[in-house]
Amino acid sequence: MTNFNEKNNNYLANYEYDYSFEFPLIRVNHLDSTKISDTVVAEFPLGLVINGKYENTFLCSPYKLKELVVGYLCSRNLISRKEDILNFEINHGKKIAYVNIDEPIVNDDENTLYLNDYDFLKTNPICNDNLKISVSSIYETMENNLNFSQLFKNTAGVHCIGIYENNKLVIACEDVARHNAMDKAIGHCILNDIPLDNKVIFVSGRLSFEMVKKAARVKVPVIVAKSATTSLVIETAQKLNITLVGFVRGKKMNIYTNPHRILFE
Repeated sequence: MTNFNEKNNNYLANYEYDYSFEFPLIRVNHLDSTKISDTVVAEFPLGLVINGKYENTFLCSPYKLKELVVGYLCSRNLISRKEDILNFEINHGKKIAYVNIDEPIVNDDENTLYLNDYDFLKTNPICNDNLKISVSSIYETMENNLNFSQLFKNTAGVHCIGIYENNKLVIACEDVARHNAMDKAIGHCILNDIPLDNKVIFVSGRLSFEMVKKAARVKVPVIVAKSATTSLVIETAQKLNITLVGFVRGKKMNIYTNPHRILFE
């Protein structure tokens, strides 16, 4: 077991998985067919054991696994900073991450019962109203967001999450699952002591409630998605004071909630 906070630790430095594979297939065009090989994105099972108890199995792209686990722990409110992790180890043969953490975070008000994540989030709105982002920068950033992903260019099989500050990229992460990509991006920020309450998250596809929940946990005030969202996401973002933008295509977008952070310039 390795001390998580030991300086200069890189648990995956000498252990690289294949991100994609070549597979033979038959490509059909109208009624014509051709045998070819094509690049397919890798999907990797990683189990998670917390304090000796099985917690979850990620089906993920096999890179930034440390960031994935840390982002997941934070989004589940099991940690709030990297120092809450006492030990961290990945057993490459078993494909399991073993983590020891301090006692899980609990609400200070012991008389309050939260029936689920939605009830908890409703009581913790985003406070930062100073962050602003322009319409023109949203168009430009969304257009460029997937350009950071060589894996997407090779396979078209991953989602990309970008975290930005003042229109500059902080981190871009990709994964076969969009919620994993967000956990990786959040985990990167936690590991590098980067605050998230002044950042904007760009999502390459559809925005789910699970993703809004993750962003709300770390107090992200603005979320921008390329595609659609759901009624629960819109309702939640409104109550949490999150600015939600969707269907960003070309020079068009939908602003669903809290437009006071959007500058029309």
